[in-house]
Amino acid sequence: MRIIDVIYVLEVKGMSDTNNPNNFEFPFQKKHINACSGVEELLPLWKLAHKCEVNTDYITGNVPGYAFLPDGIINEESFAKSSPRILFIAKEAYWYGEHDDDKAATKNAETVMFWHRRVAYGEVPETIFSKRLAMLANAIFNDDFKTINKDHTALRSVAVINLNKRGGFVGCVWKTLEEYVKRYAEFISQEIELISPELIVCCGDGVRWLLENYIRLDKQINVISLYHPSCWSISDEKYLQMLQKALAGNVVSDSETLSVIENAIESENKNLSADKDIIESENVELPATKNVIEKEDSARSTYMKMYGAGTTFQFNKKANVYYDTLAHSPQNYPYIALYTDKAVRAIGKVNAVIVTEFADNVLLYRAEQGEITDERKQTILEAIEDGKKYGYNLLRCPHKYFFVEQFFQTEYKKTSYGGARFVKVFDLNKLLGIDELPSTEEIANILAEKTWE
Repeated sequence: MRIIDVIYVLEVKGMSDTNNPNNFEFPFQKKHINACSGVEELLPLWKLAHKCEVNTDYITGNVPGYAFLPDGIINEESFAKSSPRILFIAKEAYWYGEHDDDKAATKNAETVMFWHRRVAYGEVPETIFSKRLAMLANAIFNDDFKTINKDHTALRSVAVINLNKRGGFVGCVWKTLEEYVKRYAEFISQEIELISPELIVCCGDGVRWLLENYIRLDKQINVISLYHPSCWSISDEKYLQMLQKALAGNVVSDSETLSVIENAIESENKNLSADKDIIESENVELPATKNVIEKEDSARSTYMKMYGAGTTFQFNKKANVYYDTLAHSPQNYPYIALYTDKAVRAIGKVNAVIVTEFADNVLLYRAEQGEITDERKQTILEAIEDGKKYGYNLLRCPHKYFFVEQFFQTEYKKTSYGGARFVKVFDLNKLLGIDELPSTEEIANILAEKTWE
């Protein structure tokens, strides 16, 4: 029986009834998945698996279980002729909510919803993500890592997939992503095998780790990891340099890095003050840098920056700290807001900002605000350890840790459709309509009565 016939039997004869948990076993039978001879056969089966799945408690952000965002090879003919055959792998697409083809049954959802194909052919506006992919593709095809070429024509010769075909909102929830990859590992493995790439570019932290731990890969495929293409704080020039180094094999894999990290954390936990010289040097700040920081903080004394914290929210709130890469957070703000599940859920006033960098197997600290204390160093180590649960490697690049006096609970809801896609900065004076700010707890209480779009 052909795969298309199997799908027909399941849908028409009621075998895909989600009220019967026993029917959930079908989509995950390896023989059906491996019988697919092309991605165009695999995707409908995968989509049906979403609809058959009944135990979906792991899904967050109000993404419906039936949601499905197809991907794959942009243009079969161009991809087959390309050298090398490049596959970009990201975590998940953004779910807008308008893609339920059950409401538009006459449309070919696999064509209409394949965003990467549409942007490659100019049917939808370009984004920083698509521009960066085009830049990477052109650099690889032309073996030119100095010229910034964002011609989207190059995208027609690549393949692009997301691990989580359901998609999500801003700030990928690691537990959801990892659970999805576990459940759909055979689908993901088969899609990659059918695409048959020569080079895989992992877009963002944790992608390579998931591939190495759950996905069946041909050992002949060259796999590299880069920052997420939407990382606006890294210049195009720097990004191309990273690509060139990765292709040259100068970047270690996530698994290799993690072993080094574990050893470093263990040694740090044994003696936080083992090297006084390093600790003393950490507190030295260049005068120019210090002056810039002081001026920026003075100019933004009433500003609150909102960060997505879905995955690590509980840890952040309990430890009274939020962390981000130094590249993502070059500026400091006096207030931090933690956003998850369509609302700001906690706010805190910053009393210390510490930058860390892992070099020569030593974790270095530098204070931009406040003091480096043993207690704060211990909190940073706990954050590094907690992050490993979600595939985060906090030692891979410099990170900035924002310590607050206390995170106060609030519920400042976003009322417009969908989740917040980007970080957001609020001027609390304007937001609250007052000249002088009250205590952080009072601010949290006032915000709980307000909404935003």
